[in-house]
Amino acid sequence: MRADTKPNVSYRTWLARAERARRIAATLSADDAKIVETYARECEFQAVRLIERRAVQPLAA
Repeated sequence: MRADTKPNVSYRTWLARAERARRIAATLSADDAKIVETYARECEFQAVRLIERRAVQPLAA
């Protein structure tokens, strides 16, 4: 199942995941923090996708 089709997953959920990942990354070594930062960026990307999808709704016929 694609991440954006899961029930109750909103852009706020993705942004919260990114924020949480960055808080965790601050406690890790530099190498490990890079990995977690990559996950945080992916979460933000998913949030943007959901926001853009909502902004461009197809018109009903």
